[in-house]
Parts: sequence; structure tokens; C-alpha cells
Amino acid sequence: MSEQEKINLAFDLKAFWDSQIFFIIIGIWADQNLLTYYNGDLSGRIEEIDIRWSTEELKWVLQQGARALNISFAPQIKAEIIDDANQNVGLLQRIAEKYCYESGIYESSSKTRFVDDRDALLTSRNAICGEEAVRYRLFDDVVSRGLRDSGESELRVYQRIVRVCVEATGQDLSDGISRADLLTRIQVYEPRVRLSDLSAALNKIDKLQAVRSISPLVLSYNPNTQKIQLVDREFLFYRKYGNPSWSWQETND
Repeated sequence: MSEQEKINLAFDLKAFWDSQIFFIIIGIWADQNLLTYYNGDLSGRIEEIDIRWSTEELKWVLQQGARALNISFAPQIKAEIIDDANQNVGLLQRIAEKYCYESGIYESSSKTRFVDDRDALLTSRNAICGEEAVRYRLFDDVVSRGLRDSGESELRVYQRIVRVCVEATGQDLSDGISRADLLTRIQVYEPRVRLSDLSAALNKIDKLQAVRSISPLVLSYNPNTQKIQLVDREFLFYRKYGNPSWSWQETND
């Protein structure tokens, strides 16, 4: 959605509230209170439920699946699957499903089976990364090229943003990288980048992914907190196991 569409939505929701018409909105965005940022009148009128899966909750999900199939995961296999999921329950289920297939488990049985095949886990990781490779290559290409109406200086910045985020730690990406910190990191590669160039690029990075059908968004910029954050946690998995090649590496930059 464009900035104007987000603003329109925030004001429409206030009008619906006044008419006692309420909505449940399910969405993906990096920060809380985004709608309130676009319309302060929503303050106190909306309640955000931030869904983040803890390690204990992910263990519980894995245990429920194991119980249904009557299998027992080796402790190390279980720990690695949970760590690989990066607090994403969908990714957890996807890894576990692949692992079961690779281990020859297709249905429940009367006898409990113990699964500890590490090769099957490696194969599962490779298979998932292979499925996601096209999407992340497209993300790299799309963002690096920028929008058609982008100026030359702005085009240079897009690729630097992707590079800094790819090289950042998982914690940095989860917490968000501030605009000032991002500029400092970018200037290591391109000292000529100005704050105005970076701000222009950041304000368009959500739109850029949306118009090029990058779904879900990989990165999102919140103009309220002035931070760029990772939205798609599968990216961390792909970065770790997918052996990706990025556009700046191909140009030896």
C-alpha cells in the first residue's frame, strides 16, 4: 500500500469506529502502532496483538506434531529445527514436514519411531532454500534497480541498503536499524551517499517491493521510528543455508 492509502485506511477506520463498526485486521508489519502513527485519533481505539513465537511455544508445536505421528525427535535435531525457525511457526512446520519426508515418515504408526538422521535435516534445508532462491534473487534485483522515477543517486542507495541489511546480524534486523546507523554503514561502501538520498530511498522501499510483487515484503521502513526492519524471517534461514550470490558480489563491489 502507498503512504496515502495507509493514511486513508487509518482515517476510514476512525469513521467506522464512530459508527460502531469494528474490524479485525490481520497483517504483517515491522512495528506496533503503525495505524496510530497515520491517524492519532485511533489512539485508545485499537488494540494490537503482536504475535511472536517463543522458543517454548515452538517446542510445544513440534511436540504436538511428533505426538500425532508417534515419533520422537532426537534432542539435537529438535533444537536445530527450533533455532532454524527464527521464531516463525510457519517455517518451523515447513522444516519439520520436509524432515519427516526425508526421514521416510509419511503417516502415524502404532510403534514410536526415533528420528535422528542429520543428513535428512541438511537435505531439508537445501530443499527449502532451493524453493526460495528465485524469490530472494528477485528481491535483490528489484530493490537494487529501484523505481523508474528514481534519480541516479537514489538508485545507488537501494543496492547499498540491501547490502547492509544482508550483512547485518539477525538481532539488528529484528530490532531494526536506525536511519542514522544505516547511513554510517552505507558510507563505508559509498561515502558520497547523503542523508537526503537515503531518506528518499527508504520512504519508497515498501512501495518498491509491493509494485514488483515481492510478497511477503522482505524489508520494511517505518517513518515513525525511522528504522528499517526485517519482516520476512525466512530470509535469515535462506541467508544461512542457501549460499546466496548477491548483485554487489557479481560486480565485485
